[in-house]
Amino acid sequence: MFPRCACKTVAQVAFASLALVVGFAACGCSAPRPDLYHRFQDEDPSVRAGAAVEAGRLKDPNAAPYLVDRLSDTESEVRFFAALALEKITGQTMGYRYYESSDRREEAIARWREWLKTNAATQPATQGRPAAMNSGGGPLPGQTGAQ
Repeated sequence: MFPRCACKTVAQVAFASLALVVGFAACGCSAPRPDLYHRFQDEDPSVRAGAAVEAGRLKDPNAAPYLVDRLSDTESEVRFFAALALEKITGQTMGYRYYESSDRREEAIARWREWLKTNAATQPATQGRPAAMNSGGGPLPGQTGAQ
């Protein structure tokens, strides 16, 4: 049997947790699902696009580096939803157009990468992040994929 004070603490924690869940539900918000960032690396383009849509819906600033990586995806739908999500999260476009030539897209992606450097407060810690991957599931050029 728990001492009286422990039961009270457990009840307070349970109440606080319930209040948090109800608060998220009431505002239409939800915490990002743990697998969201991993879905940006999925082999299936519809899964990558879905991750971008979810990040935009949640306005998750921690997803910005993943979304910037997806701007160079081989699939136009993934690039489209990544750009849309970045605009929802940051209010910026950096002149990126998902349908332009790869050279023009790369210029805008370079601007996004600079923006990420100067807005580091919105970036997640690198600890525990999956390695950025290309659309085929392998590491992006210049990365080993190891943490």
